[in-house]
Amino acid sequence: MIVKSLDELNRDFIVEPVSIKKKRGIFFLTIDTLFLLTLIIGLTVTVFSGKDDTRNSFLGYSIFTVTTGSMQEEISKNSLILVHVTDADDLKVGDTITFAREQGGYVTHKITRIYEDYQDSGARAFQTKGTHNGNADKEIIYGRNIVGKVILTIPAIGAVMSQLGANTGVVIILFGLCLVLYIAIRLMTKSHAGTTPPHNPPKGNYPLPSLRGAQRQSNPDVNKYLIPHPPSTKS
Repeated sequence: MIVKSLDELNRDFIVEPVSIKKKRGIFFLTIDTLFLLTLIIGLTVTVFSGKDDTRNSFLGYSIFTVTTGSMQEEISKNSLILVHVTDADDLKVGDTITFAREQGGYVTHKITRIYEDYQDSGARAFQTKGTHNGNADKEIIYGRNIVGKVILTIPAIGAVMSQLGANTGVVIILFGLCLVLYIAIRLMTKSHAGTTPPHNPPKGNYPLPSLRGAQRQSNPDVNKYLIPHPPSTKS
């Protein structure tokens, strides 16, 4: 007799639904991740959108687009930089900072020298220089003009963000379309999953491997659950 245990039969019939469920989970994870990225980009553009010469800050963080090559060795043109508010007393030589110029606009350069009491003013001041420039900046920077220290640089993304920031309306429309598409996919897949019939094993007789000969004799109906094995021959 060939007898299969119930565990073996269950493995035969449950592999397919488990695989389908796993694939559905991966699909939902991918959709959720793409939607989350779209949400983050949309919020970032909305919060930090503006012209390159304006400052938009959120929780002490500001985003700027580098529009020149004065820091080319470290920060390439069109890079996106994240600047965090830093106390002037905590800055040191070698830090890359973003500061406001007296004539307007913002510059991101490296600190090359610090004056603890600049011209007997009692204020801390900074000499800066672009790494790609031959000379240091003529303007001495006071702590009150410093936005903060650069903590993150993402090459090439700055130009894209600037374009998105200049077209906030388009970004909002695209975000709305993505939201509608996301909800539609969720509803469609949920509806499909709800109408899928349950996966039941085929009807038929199943063996009872735990019953021995004596038990089969006392339960003659058990024999109909056993699958006969072709007789073997000896040579």
